[in-house]
Amino acid sequence: MNSEDDLVLVIESAIVSGSISIFRRTDGVEIASLIGDQNQSKAEGLLEDIFNLLKKHKIIKKSIKSVVFVTGLGSLTGLKIGEATAKGLAKSFDCQYKEISLWDIFAEISEGDLRIFYIPAGKDRIARRVLNNGKYEAKPEVISAEYFREDLSSIQSACIDARLYIYEGLIDFFDVNLL
Repeated sequence: MNSEDDLVLVIESAIVSGSISIFRRTDGVEIASLIGDQNQSKAEGLLEDIFNLLKKHKIIKKSIKSVVFVTGLGSLTGLKIGEATAKGLAKSFDCQYKEISLWDIFAEISEGDLRIFYIPAGKDRIARRVLNNGKYEAKPEVISAEYFREDLSSIQSACIDARLYIYEGLIDFFDVNLL
């Protein structure tokens, strides 16, 4: 890639192993992405993952015009590491720094009446938030694994017409039966 490219580097470091995405701002096409290694801490792997992704796709740092950090609930350590890394890279790359809320992203991509989101929020905790007709009903709440199971069970038994967005790892980790 050449320095004329208008690329955005997006860093999400709060949910489990985090993710990195690079896309062209002009047309929104993702040109590179990576989901972090769950067996490695974010502190050890984030910068290395970013630079390996840039190298693999032959992206020079002058082509990165903006670094975006995804804020929200999740691992507090992951959020701190991600924010510091994103700010440091923006300064190093001499480009714009921006933050965007994970909840805003969810609201933008969600269509329909009732949506309930469940994402990891640290050790044995889950963030739950309800989006109804494009508006969040309340602030995110952090719930236990037991409440997560009970909540899913009550939604199923009451036949509530809602679309559930559940981070895939939660289903396996908490051994939840969705049928």
